Amino acid sequence: MFKYAFEAIVIISGILLSFYIEELRIESKNIELKNEILVDLKYTAEDDLKQITFIESLLLEVLKSVEVLLEDIKNKHNNLTDREVIENLIKIEYAVSFIPKDGIYSELISTGSFELIENRKLKSALLEVYNHLKERNLTISKILDEQIQNYHSKYREEFKLTIDHIKTKENELYGGFMIDGFEFNLNYYLSGKLIGELTTAEYSSGNYLNLLDTIKKSYHQLIVLLDEELVKI
Repeated sequence: MFKYAFEAIVIISGILLSFYIEELRIESKNIELKNEILVDLKYTAEDDLKQITFIESLLLEVLKSVEVLLEDIKNKHNNLTDREVIENLIKIEYAVSFIPKDGIYSELISTGSFELIENRKLKSALLEVYNHLKERNLTISKILDEQIQNYHSKYREEFKLTIDHIKTKENELYGGFMIDGFEFNLNYYLSGKLIGELTTAEYSSGNYLNLLDTIKKSYHQLIVLLDEELVKI
């Protein structure tokens, strides 16, 4: 009787041990997957920072164009040529939305790897970047898209502007425009109607630059925390 009981205990212990070993194997595999995703996430975060830097440069050009146009209008169109005015009007493209690469973050969530992260600060940084700030960016981007469409339609109609879309290595993300033809409408230009559009562009560009600065700081913090997490591997 004792022999049978001992054999049963050995068999059950063996089964439990095999389950335990399998759980350890699965857990180890899941942690390995989590670490691989975090490595990829760091690379995409660095790419997003490059995109933000590029968009910031475009928005700074918008502010510069607004400034020279307002000064030219103030001086009764004595600062710029007709073509220079049109060229600066085209440069006012502030609906250049930041589009985060969030596919890796989605994989982190869908695989359950997010729950394996023990660092609460890293979790909070991930949620801040890929949820809260992403939604803020999306909301503002929609507003800017509507504003820029109104701006484009007004000045293109008033100056009978025709343009060709171009795509070069420098602006492959958002493209660019080349002037095909225009009829300069001096009365419209000096009437003051354009000033409202230009000041709106200035205000919106400044606000978006502030948001991008906040997003950029959050990305830098996220990368620091990712580095700390990956050092443990």
